[in-house]
Parts: sequence; structure tokens; C-alpha cells
Amino acid sequence: MAFLVRETFLKLSSRLTAIREDHDDIAARMRRGLRAYIEFGLEYPHHYALLFMQSSGWDRNEKILAAFQQEGQRTFSCLRAMSSEAITAGILRPQIKDSEELAQALSVSIHGMVSAQIGCPGFPWVESSRLTDRLLDVLMTGIEKL
Repeated sequence: MAFLVRETFLKLSSRLTAIREDHDDIAARMRRGLRAYIEFGLEYPHHYALLFMQSSGWDRNEKILAAFQQEGQRTFSCLRAMSSEAITAGILRPQIKDSEELAQALSVSIHGMVSAQIGCPGFPWVESSRLTDRLLDVLMTGIEKL
């Protein structure tokens, strides 16, 4: 199980790292990174659920816990780094000053969409890319300077 956790995080992390290291402007990279996270979760719903929706008892398994602490944190650090870069670049609302807070807020927002679509497949969702576009519009409009 620890191997699967590690490998799944590595897949997601490689996508996010490539976006983070791109030379596009930071707002575009943040948007692409959030989209990549959403698309990953919807492309691999069982892997996503394993990582983010079924962690009961894993704190008692040292190998699984180590995978979360290492690869999980490495994956999250991509969003944290982009949040920090956006703050430093001055493109965000002035009240947004904490990259950890911003990264966590964005993460739980996109997690909500992914977990809802995985957990409620019978709900009449609008087309996935359309819903993703709207969520990203809402999130980015909420953090960018007016």
C-alpha cells in the first residue's frame, strides 16, 4: 500500500512540478496547476480516493505515513511555492500574505470539487471541463488584485 501511495503522489507531483517550473506568468501557472490537480483526481478517481478520502488508520502504518510525509508534502510544496511566488510578484489582493494559508485554501477548494464528483457520480454535474473552468474563475478572481 505504501508503494501505491508513493507512486500516486509521484505522478501528481511530476505534473505539478512541470507547471511550477514553466516560464509562463505565475497566475497562468497557478491556474494550470489547479486544473492539473483536478484533472488528475478525475482521471484516477480510485488513486485520488486512496490518497485523500480514505486515510483511516494510516497513521499507524509507518511506511504509509512516511510516504504521505515525504511525497505528499513534496506534492503540496508545488502549490505552496506557486502561492509564495504569486504573493511576491504582487499579483494578489493585498490581504493575502500567507502562502501556506493560500495554498491550503486553494487545495481544499479544488479537493471539494474532485471529491464531490467522485463521491456523487449520480448527481447531474455539468460537463467536467466547464465546471472546472468556472471553479478556477471563481478562485482566481477571488485572490487576484482588482
